[in-house]
Amino acid sequence: EFIGTSTNNQLKIVNTLAHASGLVGMCGGQAIDLAQTNQSTTLEQLERMHRLKTGALIECAVQLAWLCSPSADTRECDNLLRFARALGLAFQVQDDILDVEGSSEQLGKPAGSDIALGKNTFPAKLGLDGAKAELGKLHENALQALASLPYNTDSLIAFSELLVNRNH
Repeated sequence: EFIGTSTNNQLKIVNTLAHASGLVGMCGGQAIDLAQTNQSTTLEQLERMHRLKTGALIECAVQLAWLCSPSADTRECDNLLRFARALGLAFQVQDDILDVEGSSEQLGKPAGSDIALGKNTFPAKLGLDGAKAELGKLHENALQALASLPYNTDSLIAFSELLVNRNH
């Protein structure tokens, strides 16, 4: 039982999680990733794939929290979702950068494994400097979405800093 949520919201919560983890979310993104391995792809296709994979789950976490909150202001929800979308993609850009720059010890997997496996990555599409610039732009977009919210977002800002500055 979801404490403090209506039956209607409980159904929305389950539906949101199923949606984010299914064909139009993480599983669909993973299928695209597998199908595009060793294939040429566009930057737009790469972004779409990661918005479905990592991004869908981060966005889902925000949606679930929203559905459990007493707020009814959809503008606040829209800004939180903008934050989650930008952060989800930023997470993946940083992951791709780390695959190029990180050590195997830091990453817990062989460094350079994405390229070795024929994966499409942001550094491969944009170059390393371009990927770093994209990471900065996405993080700034996430922070701008939070700035318009009428409550303390320090924890979300700290979370975003952790994700984009991580070394593993």
